[in-house]
Amino acid sequence: MKREVFGLGGLQVALNTLVFGLAASWLGFGPGISVVIGGALALSSTALVIKQLSDQLELNNPHGRLATGILRPSFGIR
Repeated sequence: MKREVFGLGGLQVALNTLVFGLAASWLGFGPGISVVIGGALALSSTALVIKQLSDQLELNNPHGRLATGILRPSFGIR
């Protein structure tokens, strides 16, 4: 799962931060605060997915393990 954790996980965090940061910038926030807002929203979306998978008892299914591997770097699960 190293590829998923470091490769896809890092990509997920970077792309979500970029998308949310651009949206914040479009709404009129400065560059620094846009990056902070983007990062915070990227982390909160990760928490929601992990919670949903956990509630549905799907964390140990193949798709749950893959999603957890991808989201792990941004959520700090060990």
